[in-house]
Amino acid sequence: MGELYPALREAVEHHLLVVDESGHGYAFRHALTRDALYDDMLPGERVRLHAAYGAALSTDPGLLGGEGNVAATLAHHWYAALDLPRALSASVQAGWQAAAAFAPAEALRHLERALQIWARVPDAIERAGVDWIALNILAADAASAAGDTNRALSMIDQVLAEAEATLDPLRRAELVERRAYMLRVLGRDDEAARQLRDALAMLPDEAATPVRAVVLASLANSLLRIDDTEGAAATAHLAVAAAAEVGATAQQAEALITLGCCESYLGDATSGLTALRDGVGLAERHDLHRVALRGYVNLSDNLELLGRHADAVEVARAGVALATHIGVLSSMGAMITSNLAEPLIRLGRWREALDLITESLADEPIGVFASTLLLLRAELHLWQGDTERAERDVRDARRFFGDGVDLQFTAPMLYIETDLARGRGDLLEARRRLQAELYVPITGMYVRYAWPLAWLGMRIEADIAAADTPSPAAEAARERDRLTAFALALPTTTPSALAYQAMMNAEAARLSRRDDVGAWRLAVDANRAAGEAFPLCYSLYRLAEAQVTDRSTSPTIQPRRPRSACASPRTSPRQRPRTSERWPDAPGCGSRWLPSPPPAPPPNRTCGSGSPIGSWKSSAWSPRGAPTVRSRPRCTSARRPPASTYRTFWPNSMPPPAPRRPHRRTGSGC
Repeated sequence: MGELYPALREAVEHHLLVVDESGHGYAFRHALTRDALYDDMLPGERVRLHAAYGAALSTDPGLLGGEGNVAATLAHHWYAALDLPRALSASVQAGWQAAAAFAPAEALRHLERALQIWARVPDAIERAGVDWIALNILAADAASAAGDTNRALSMIDQVLAEAEATLDPLRRAELVERRAYMLRVLGRDDEAARQLRDALAMLPDEAATPVRAVVLASLANSLLRIDDTEGAAATAHLAVAAAAEVGATAQQAEALITLGCCESYLGDATSGLTALRDGVGLAERHDLHRVALRGYVNLSDNLELLGRHADAVEVARAGVALATHIGVLSSMGAMITSNLAEPLIRLGRWREALDLITESLADEPIGVFASTLLLLRAELHLWQGDTERAERDVRDARRFFGDGVDLQFTAPMLYIETDLARGRGDLLEARRRLQAELYVPITGMYVRYAWPLAWLGMRIEADIAAADTPSPAAEAARERDRLTAFALALPTTTPSALAYQAMMNAEAARLSRRDDVGAWRLAVDANRAAGEAFPLCYSLYRLAEAQVTDRSTSPTIQPRRPRSACASPRTSPRQRPRTSERWPDAPGCGSRWLPSPPPAPPPNRTCGSGSPIGSWKSSAWSPRGAPTVRSRPRCTSARRPPASTYRTFWPNSMPPPAPRRPHRRTGSGC
């Protein structure tokens, strides 16, 4: 001590060291000084320094002064000191603590280090407290929670390959269930269901065990995702009973959530929502955070499916808060964020939805978690007429999704790509895209993705007829009949399905060039009931167009302006402040009106700025016969650029631009 304090005083006086925040220790004033001194040490000196630090901290953990985690610090110093047995113990403990603190990426780092040195520690099981298989499962769970599903899958595959001969049926079934979950995340649902059936066959017949409950609950989820809704419901009932018998609360909650989805898709919405809420409540009471988050994803999805957009927003917000709390923003957090953005889009609150998507993409999700967000953003770009950004986002979504076949991703991709082709004016290419992929049997949870595609197909046929595109009349009639037969096989159990059916009928009337005023009135009423702002605006536009072109209808008849989906009941839309000048809300929301179509202006008429009144920047916004208005400046996105269990959105369509009423301004005007 006689030499220590004078040396410390000299270092402090020369501004090399400072007293740390705890008041009981010292730290380098500049990190560069610390790094320079460390780099100047010989390898042997470094090893002795780390060993001394680890020994001192093991004796008195209070030396850390409350800054940092003791186990994580010990893991670092014992590893640097080449004391691998102690490094293994500290790394496993640090991994456990990081996982409990909802820091999956940090947990993965510690657990991977433990796996790295496992073979060099003779008594590894005693020091780690778990065997090699359990350690791999822990690391795989951490990788999955951190969003690196491919890494997690490779860990499970390694265990199955290396421990094949020593695995008992129960342990093997547990590993297969973990693998099936990761396959579902990657969109490989058929493979997951097949492996879970094999795992269930390995278990003792009818023996109620925790592992059996786990496999049954996971199998029910996989069956639902491959569109075997009735089989999923039956399996979910078995899983609930097995889990309740052995006290497997997590699996009971999982099975209740799956059962709720099945009942909703089979038409019993009341029972479905009840089971979903029971599953979420059970998970929350037992602090099963990840199970509860899955419940929030599915509950918000089912509420949105039923047209209860405001309720879906409320549930999804609670899910986003939970995802933030448990540190899974780059995985399931991205999924629940997309479930929040979707009803906001349907309500016309585009700016709020875009901000959410942008913030979630900043967390760098990968795989399906990135795809779900990118497809939503592509939809918004599409509606804004920014086809370049829409094409880029849907291309990135395909890249992240890989070669999966899950319709809740592939159907939205098909929709956006087809509508982009239609917007470019390449109507025959748009028709070919739908013909190649649309006509497959669709039931259960995937019906919601089929209706928009069927309507888009009929819209394309009507556009082809209106544009006098060189296409044989027989082919148009054949395609119309195919679309009609396809739609007749789809159930109409939700408000959204009824609205798409009405719009499809109206497009068929437009295709036949019949009186379609009545058909579009029905479409307007159906979309009002569905509560979706964008298809309502499109239907109102088509109704106005039909009224103008129909000689039997007075051209002065105007559709009533609906109450804005995002306006306060006591506030005029013109009085609402704009939160962003770069990304407007949906037509009819915020500060704009839904006007009736004005008479076409003279060809050479210009505004005070000199711009002609008949231009619109994007061809995607101007179908044949649409009244044209003064072009708005192009909108750009905000700051920066991802179901039953996972995917929960559906795009509607891109309407023509709604004409704006000219503002009254003093001293200027058209």
